[in-house]
Formats: sequence, structure tokens, C-alpha cells
Amino acid sequence: MKEDIIDISPAERIILSRLKFRPALILGKTSLTNFWHWSNGYDFAMKISKNSQTHNLLPNGLNEFTAEYLKTELSAHCCFSLILEREHDETKALYLFFEILDKYLLYLNYEPIPVWNDEITFPIV
Repeated sequence: MKEDIIDISPAERIILSRLKFRPALILGKTSLTNFWHWSNGYDFAMKISKNSQTHNLLPNGLNEFTAEYLKTELSAHCCFSLILEREHDETKALYLFFEILDKYLLYLNYEPIPVWNDEITFPIV
């Protein structure tokens, strides 16, 4: 399974980096639920714009990794609902999400999502 997982694209790394740095600026408030809804909208926009081939906001397998990390059953839940079951504070839940995402990316031998600053540069593809 690990071989089939591709890294997050450089453009989407920029988005996630900015979200990690200032989530309320993009989401309206620092909230995992707001990020969850925002990411669903982003996925939908990519699908209808036919960019789904190059689009990869979150890596495959993140739901399973989250369940393992939180030591819970996956059932039919996604990583967002699993985190919110564990952490009811929306702000803490969002930061926990980014912590789990970074650990999963490291597990896959990819770079974690850095916190945005003006010195970070990403190649634009």
C-alpha cells in the first residue's frame, strides 16, 4: 500500500503551509471542522475543474494512519471525525490534525508541512 501513495503536490503544500501558519485567515476561525468543510469544497472544485489527476491535498492512507495513531477503530469515519472524537476543542483538534499529517508524511519518507514564512519557497508546478 505504501508504494501507491504519492506525495502532496508542491502547490498544495503551499496551501497547507499557509493554513498551518494562519488557519483563521483562510477558514474564518481556527477550527478542524472548518478545515474539513474547506477541504471537501477544495476536492470538489478540483474534480469539476478536471484537475483531479494532479490534485492530492491529503495523501491516501491518512484515515488508517490516524486511527492507528489515535489507537481507535477506523470504522466508517474519516481522519477528521476520528480526531474530533478524541479532541473536542476545535483549535486543538486542528493542530492535532497537522501533527498527525506531519507524522504520516515522515512515515512515508516525505517532508512534513512547514509553517509558512516569507523565506519558504516552493517550486511552482
